[in-house]
Amino acid sequence: MKEGKLIVPVSPPGFETAYIIITVATLFTSAYFLQQIIKPEGLADIALTCFCLITAQIVVIGYFLSFFQWLAAIDSWALAGLAAACLSAIVAALILKRAPLRPTFRIGGMKGSLFKHTSRFERLILFPLMLTVLVIGAIHLVFIVSTAPGNWDSMTYHLARVAYYIQHNSLASFDANYWAQTVHPKNSTILILLSYLVSGRNENLTQLVQFIAYWIAVLSVYGISRKTGNSRSRSMFAAMVSALLIDWLMEAPTTQNDMILTAYFGSALFFLFAFKEDYKSKYLVLSSVSIGLAIGTKSAALLPLVSVLAVAAHIFWTMISTNRMRSVLLWGVSLIAAVIVFALPAGYVENYLDFGNPIAPEQVRKDHSFEGKTIEYIAHHGTKNMIRYGLDFLSLDGIPQGRLVNDLQVWLRDIPKRIIHKFDVSLSTDEATRSPFELYRLPSSNEDTAYWGILGFGLVWPVVFLSLLGFSRSENARILAAAAILFFVVQSFAGPYDPWRGRYFIVCAIFAVPLVGPLVESSSTFLRGYVFVISLLGCSSAFSAVLFKANTPLLTKIDETEYTLSTFALTREEQLTRNRILYTKPIIEFEKQVQADATVAVFLRENSYEYPLFGRHLTRRIIPINSFLMGNLPVPAEAQYLLYDRTYPDSLRTDCFLGEDWYLRKIKE
Repeated sequence: MKEGKLIVPVSPPGFETAYIIITVATLFTSAYFLQQIIKPEGLADIALTCFCLITAQIVVIGYFLSFFQWLAAIDSWALAGLAAACLSAIVAALILKRAPLRPTFRIGGMKGSLFKHTSRFERLILFPLMLTVLVIGAIHLVFIVSTAPGNWDSMTYHLARVAYYIQHNSLASFDANYWAQTVHPKNSTILILLSYLVSGRNENLTQLVQFIAYWIAVLSVYGISRKTGNSRSRSMFAAMVSALLIDWLMEAPTTQNDMILTAYFGSALFFLFAFKEDYKSKYLVLSSVSIGLAIGTKSAALLPLVSVLAVAAHIFWTMISTNRMRSVLLWGVSLIAAVIVFALPAGYVENYLDFGNPIAPEQVRKDHSFEGKTIEYIAHHGTKNMIRYGLDFLSLDGIPQGRLVNDLQVWLRDIPKRIIHKFDVSLSTDEATRSPFELYRLPSSNEDTAYWGILGFGLVWPVVFLSLLGFSRSENARILAAAAILFFVVQSFAGPYDPWRGRYFIVCAIFAVPLVGPLVESSSTFLRGYVFVISLLGCSSAFSAVLFKANTPLLTKIDETEYTLSTFALTREEQLTRNRILYTKPIIEFEKQVQADATVAVFLRENSYEYPLFGRHLTRRIIPINSFLMGNLPVPAEAQYLLYDRTYPDSLRTDCFLGEDWYLRKIKE
């Protein structure tokens, strides 16, 4: 494994704010000049194009700065951003020549257009949905600004790897205690790292990356719906439904990366349908860039890519034959180029050199996929997974647990259970599962285990199946429905059942949710009443999910069995460990006993909460010595402390017990 210098760069006093302003301003300036060339049209087109252009620049600059070990220096980001803006201006000038620059977005003519030709029922449906989305968006923003991140994966690797990369000043792999810190693709990590730097090293604001991606994903649903032939009111209804899906809401204010992945694939799908509308080649290039960025964000992107390729194949097949091959060739070449620029440097090449495989080490792949299994084995357990995930969707996620709600959840799953029992199918076995399936699991308000909630099984999936069966006259609707079902099948047959795979289905919504738009213009009194009731229940469950999120309640919760403080009332250490409270005391004790600039050797099991060890401003130097590749490493000579858990082989009686299974040894001053 490669090693980098453990340095925490600090800009000269008084200059950091200036560098931050330059970094942000130049990124937007560069995107502006590039948009002059691309000439996007409409709100969704402009927003999605801008998102892809800015994040693409950030990723490429991140690779460049990492190569020279300048990654953590904000002045380097400012200088690189300035260079990118100048280059974009030169390219725009050469291409446009004497053509005048125009405003990127003209709002004239859009005011009032949404409700201008809508019926009373459409307004009755859209108003509460839009109000709910806006209020929840404001709540999320306050939450992000006011609280430290506490998501499990963020503490173990999303934010922990950001801290390691900042200390190493490079994206190079290192001897990590946890494989996920170095094996996963790094694009989203670069985005989070820059958000940390430009926020003045405010860890709370690292959650803005996913929050922005959430809104981009919502806009992509609106744009896809418009490009597939729906009216503004239909498209807005679809967008609001996507914005209130429980797993979207749960992930929006975290530092995970599934919403980022969704934003990229939503953009790719929008650009493909935009190309189908007017055959402009720029949309093929933009869709390729989006896909390349998605693959560089998460290797799990290869699964939804199957559905995107199916949509692309349909679009190319329906083209005029004289243009088809030229467009396919352009898309193929631009897609390969995007993968080379945005995906391969994200870790795939490094993984291949380190492990002989671009995805992950062999054991990790076997734990998460059906690699090496027979066709019969995959068919048998993949079919079981389809039933399991189908039942997981049939859940009142977002609604607070209680006797009535829990009983209703059991009732919802009772009929499927009876049918499954007749076929003698055992779903709760340990075989081919990462954790056993729970037939009667309780409703969830958690970013890892929640699915779509009542809007999912009450609106979205019924429309998907009806569209697939031919009840929709729209060819686009049928291909989207087929893509959504294909996504579901691929997820089911990709690997062992995973109860935390709910967050993977976040991406599936961009194929499925645009289909619900026509419901808002239905002439059936019964269907109107049904849609109205489900929509209101969706609004209610969205509010309850956000206000009483599992382990992250915004309001103090008091009932007969528990008393849970509001997350706002917790200390930073309590907020960081709210999803793993057993380690709250050890981390508080660690903070008390270890100075902020200390060098600490750390021997912890994988999936441990390492991020809090770096301190509020990531000033501690952390050196992992339980390498997932090389095994136990010696305590380095420069270490002042040793932190370890009960798996460490060389413990001493004189070591300080911090709590749970953590011990601290002071080596030197």
